[in-house]
Amino acid sequence: MRANLLILVASLALLFTGCGQDRHSDGVILSGQVSFDGMPVPAGIIKFEPDASRGGKGQAVYTRIYDGEYLNSKPVSQGAHIVTISGYDGTSEVNESEGFESKLTTPIFNPFSKAILVESSQPSQSFDVPASAR
Repeated sequence: MRANLLILVASLALLFTGCGQDRHSDGVILSGQVSFDGMPVPAGIIKFEPDASRGGKGQAVYTRIYDGEYLNSKPVSQGAHIVTISGYDGTSEVNESEGFESKLTTPIFNPFSKAILVESSQPSQSFDVPASAR
């Protein structure tokens, strides 16, 4: 009886600790500001895609930009990435037939890409899209 209880407790401990491994131990939750020509981007999407040509690994992570700020809900793998930023004016548009409101209506610049390095020591990454991206 005591042996069964010990096995059950050990099994539960392994289950809750994940066998000592953290699935996201190499990932970083990134946050920061996004501006266009010095002004906050009202709305947009920011994508972090591993740059395989520079040794980057993992999956692409997307998140929304609100009032010039973003906060990833999924960890971004450490290493070389290409960040791509799409910015919109943030005006509301209601799609009556679909029944939803969109704040990503009119692009304010062409998608902008930049090579970056994601490191756990730098969880804050801010970007200023240059006026030339218009």
